[in-house]
Amino acid sequence: MTLLPNSVTREQQTEPLKNYETILARYQYYYILLKGMVNLNKKIADIGLENCFVSEITIAELYFGAEKSNNPPEKTKIVDEIQKNIAVLLLTNVLQIYAKEKVRLQRLGTPVDDFDLLIAATALANKLILVTNNSKHFERIENLEIEDWTNSE
Repeated sequence: MTLLPNSVTREQQTEPLKNYETILARYQYYYILLKGMVNLNKKIADIGLENCFVSEITIAELYFGAEKSNNPPEKTKIVDEIQKNIAVLLLTNVLQIYAKEKVRLQRLGTPVDDFDLLIAATALANKLILVTNNSKHFERIENLEIEDWTNSE
């Protein structure tokens, strides 16, 4: 299998990523890699790792989770491997989407956590499906397509 580089450069990220489908939010990665749910690994294998991306925010939260774990060195190695094997999307082209959506949600009285909103804005900016088992936090975000793979076979 051909893997994407561990990060997309700012120059490469000026155009939305139109040919790829999925950005995995931190909760999916927590289940896949830190808890080892095999059915999710199979789902990624089925669609192809080259069609999956993570946000810089997801990586930051995974490192936080690794540090809080019972075995930080082992869990940190797992997060390091994620960065080697999956493209990490930068926040550069998502900040305006984040700001507009944050204002819209605040005006509606239904704010979303900043990290969740940045992850969602990354998916929107790159025209990607957000894969998460935390749909409740993401369903209020306008035009965001969401999938939950934790229940897939």
